[in-house]
Amino acid sequence: MSVGDTHLLLLEFLDGNQDALVVVKTAGDGQAWPVVYANDAFDRIFAGELGPLPSKTLDRLPDAVATYALEAARHYSELGGQRPNVEMELKGQDGSSRWFTVSTLVKPDDNTRNTLILLSFLDISAHKAAELAMADRDGALAEAAHWKARYAANQDRFLAVMDAYPEPIAVFDREDRLAFWNRAFSSTVTDDPADIHEGLGAAEILRIATQTGKFKSPSAPERQWLTPLDGSNKRQSIVDLALSENRHYRVLHSQTSMDDRVVMCLDTTAMVAQREKAKKERARLVAALNASPDPIVIYDENLGLICWNKAYAELNIFDPDADLEGVHLKDVLMNSAKSGRYPEAIGCEDEWVDGILSAANQQLPWEDVVLQGDRYYR
Repeated sequence: MSVGDTHLLLLEFLDGNQDALVVVKTAGDGQAWPVVYANDAFDRIFAGELGPLPSKTLDRLPDAVATYALEAARHYSELGGQRPNVEMELKGQDGSSRWFTVSTLVKPDDNTRNTLILLSFLDISAHKAAELAMADRDGALAEAAHWKARYAANQDRFLAVMDAYPEPIAVFDREDRLAFWNRAFSSTVTDDPADIHEGLGAAEILRIATQTGKFKSPSAPERQWLTPLDGSNKRQSIVDLALSENRHYRVLHSQTSMDDRVVMCLDTTAMVAQREKAKKERARLVAALNASPDPIVIYDENLGLICWNKAYAELNIFDPDADLEGVHLKDVLMNSAKSGRYPEAIGCEDEWVDGILSAANQQLPWEDVVLQGDRYYR
């Protein structure tokens, strides 16, 4: 094969190469260096910018490529070696951006003092797209991991807060199965935390509580115990529950947006004990008042009825056992006046009642009244 045949074969190979190739000759001003060869792949990508081959010069190449060629020539002349490959994002004649690995081969021309620079463009757009997609995926995964960790930390914080709450709290799902509970709820049912687990129903919780001796109420029917826990009465959001004679709870129900049911138990043992103590003290006071044959009554600062004895009830004609606590003095007197109990009030009940109230409002130490049958009271 002759040298000419070899040359033609080499040109055919270069023209058929899928990588864009261009050869620049260093002659004259650097920006006007002529382009002496460009293969078909290069023309397809950049021909719109360079124009026909005779007018192709270095300054018609993309700025990044021209700069790279100049640096490659300077690197070769000063350091005597080839410049490293670089990656560039370039726009083709269709306006689309592509990524290339650009490499150079600098070769002195033996016949002239000029230098030939071969620029090779390897299209790595698909690789870059995959690289960017991988980076996006890694970024998305990292962000997802961040939010997952943050959510888990917030969830742990919430659970810790609920667990530290001294009152029993439990969450039941829409099937009325136990989904979450705190330590106080567990200790209310059993001394062994392992007895309580997710998915328990109200009947199973009751069975555990009775077996461990936490719930003791022989006189209470099972339904009375189950209702506050299983939410069967959807309208009753507050239920008072006596676990035993010495343990009382107020059970509060609320529905969440996820259709879960939150059960919170407030220990009302002390409040119930105080209420029972107040009832006993009131009963003792009433018994003491009833021991007196004279009418005795106690009104509060707003003239609301607090406590009275039977003699006072008979005097004002009302049932001594009726629940009249809080009834105003005016209503008591008006009822008595209209019944004819007070002769002075007959026919002028309103004025008479107002006079008594005026004395009461003026905090006079006493007031004389006359009843039927010429009975006098101070």
